[in-house]
Amino acid sequence: MVRHSDYRTTGSKSSAACSITIRAPVLAAIRTRLRPDALLTLQRRELLDAGRTLATELGKPFTETAPGHLVEGTLRRPVDLVGGRFALVERAQDFTLVPWRPVLERRLGNQVSGLRRSDGVNWRFGRARSEPEIS
Repeated sequence: MVRHSDYRTTGSKSSAACSITIRAPVLAAIRTRLRPDALLTLQRRELLDAGRTLATELGKPFTETAPGHLVEGTLRRPVDLVGGRFALVERAQDFTLVPWRPVLERRLGNQVSGLRRSDGVNWRFGRARSEPEIS
């Protein structure tokens, strides 16, 4: 706790320099235990918050894509969050955010599709069946 009386300023009227001394009690070491999934929970919360913000901006609802589901739409742009970079994939009625891959840079503005996995997306680009799959 810092009280007003704990501040000291020095300097003259002609000097713009000022120093502040703050006295704080010594804190003992604090141990904190987090749940094993705490980081995942925080990353998901950040993703949902970003989805809500983008939903207002785009005028479309955000839909979270679960592992095992198909991701299809137009790759609009990357979205940088504290938890990493995500790709904004826009569909006619909604949009989703999925983990970014550097190979997506060349596909901005194009149709993409892929299968969402727990660690990312298996992307298929374009409409041709002969293109290789990128994991």
